[in-house]
Amino acid sequence: MPDFEKRVTVAVDAETAFNFISDPGRLPVWVVGMRLEDAIAIEGDPALQEAPEAAALAPEARFFPDRGTRTVEWGLPGGEYSGSATVGSLMPSMSTVTVRLHLPEGVDQKAVETALDLSVKNLQRQITGR
Repeated sequence: MPDFEKRVTVAVDAETAFNFISDPGRLPVWVVGMRLEDAIAIEGDPALQEAPEAAALAPEARFFPDRGTRTVEWGLPGGEYSGSATVGSLMPSMSTVTVRLHLPEGVDQKAVETALDLSVKNLQRQITGR
């Protein structure tokens, strides 16, 4: 199964960056292909939220924010599709966000790379307000 990873530096503290990525209502502004109605479907219990990209097809999909590790994980049971975003602190007003995807065989890897590149650029722009 192919794995993908992109890291972006953002000019905000790690807590601010984590608050942004862990808010399901903000997913449509940075995740390429995300729709507002998908994000609305995952709002609710913060310990167990449905993953927006799979909500219609796989209600067992989940979205888990973990403030202690500043990581958000999502995926489907069985490992067919999963991902995470982890925030690291560089200095008081600078942090990194690393987005990782684990996808099934047969995906269009070039399309995934393009979407992931655009998503982390959107994330950087939205978090910093630039």
